[in-house]
Amino acid sequence: MAKVVSSNGKTEYINEDGKYAIPAQFKSGTDFVDSLAFVVSDGGYPICIDKSGETKFQQKQAKVVCSFSEGLAMFVTSDQKIGFVDKTGKVVVNSQFDEALSFSEGFAAIKQKDKWGFIDKTGKIVINPQFDEVFSFTNGKAAFSNGKQWGFIDNKGSYVINPQFDGILSFNEGMAPFLSGKKWCYINENAKIEINPQFDDAAFPFQNGLALIVQDDKGDYINKQGKIEINPQFEMASDFIGDIALVENADKWGIIDKKGKYLVNSQFDDMKAEEYFRAKYGDRSDYVISDYYDASNFVSKFFGLILFLRCYEKYFLLL
Repeated sequence: MAKVVSSNGKTEYINEDGKYAIPAQFKSGTDFVDSLAFVVSDGGYPICIDKSGETKFQQKQAKVVCSFSEGLAMFVTSDQKIGFVDKTGKVVVNSQFDEALSFSEGFAAIKQKDKWGFIDKTGKIVINPQFDEVFSFTNGKAAFSNGKQWGFIDNKGSYVINPQFDGILSFNEGMAPFLSGKKWCYINENAKIEINPQFDDAAFPFQNGLALIVQDDKGDYINKQGKIEINPQFEMASDFIGDIALVENADKWGIIDKKGKYLVNSQFDDMKAEEYFRAKYGDRSDYVISDYYDASNFVSKFFGLILFLRCYEKYFLLL
């Protein structure tokens, strides 16, 4: 199923043959995750539908609902508190948190009294709120900040890498990019430097043996020895998705392979691999807003920080 927007501005869904599976009738909608999506009709509450368009349940108490991640969907109430609902519509984590991230590896980051901690899927706090900032768990580790430097904890809340970095992104394929002064480099899971500080603008986690880096406003790709595999040339680029990456040159998008060869020439105005990134990283930016009242100002205020963290945490350049 793919979400599309018709000429009258209504959201609808098509199948892989391009045929309309759910007619255009919604003011907004999320992509399908685990065969479920949230939609909103004009003047209506968020509802959860299946692939036949049948309503599974309503979310009358929610002003904002995000897509499912690991079987639970984050929702925000009118008093700006966050909870989680399961795929039957049952609230399994009561709305009580000031901010939160979607579930990843069985845990969700939550914020109370200006500090971040983690809950399990029953809503029990398993790591007490104590951190200034956190990322979601990836490969058994979560990055955290003590307000000055970054390190990593395990799912018990114990330090596995002491705070010592000026900036950090999550581990993938055994390595994580970190900021040392004004240069990006890479460490292994023992905090040993594998690729020395040398990248000026940005460095991103490895995907399929290659990592996207940005220097002089151009994106290129390096291998795990730090050698350039695909020369700097792209205005924007994605991580590798399997053996392909999406790249932009001269305001047009195309697709390259791991040798940098174009499989699809740059010709499209925009390209996104949203479903892949949402499935891989539990992206919570896919959400609907209740149309029962005008929630625009509320959403703008609440999601400002969330979307900023998303851009930093998801470490890819498809914005």
